[in-house]
Amino acid sequence: MAKMKNLVAELVAYESGELTEHEQVGFFAYLYNTGHLSGLQGHYGRTFADHVNNGDIHFEGDTARTRF
Repeated sequence: MAKMKNLVAELVAYESGELTEHEQVGFFAYLYNTGHLSGLQGHYGRTFADHVNNGDIHFEGDTARTRF
């Protein structure tokens, strides 16, 4: 349950614009790596794809990593 509360808190922080660029990129990598990304609205998938296309997120095997 604590992990879910942290996820909700992170989602709220993202939606409120409270995350720095580095935090946001790390958050999207986390969403992908934990499988949560696929259950969220399309905006999240598109934003993740933008971070990949911009080079902010890359893959090591099946794991998303940030450039930071």
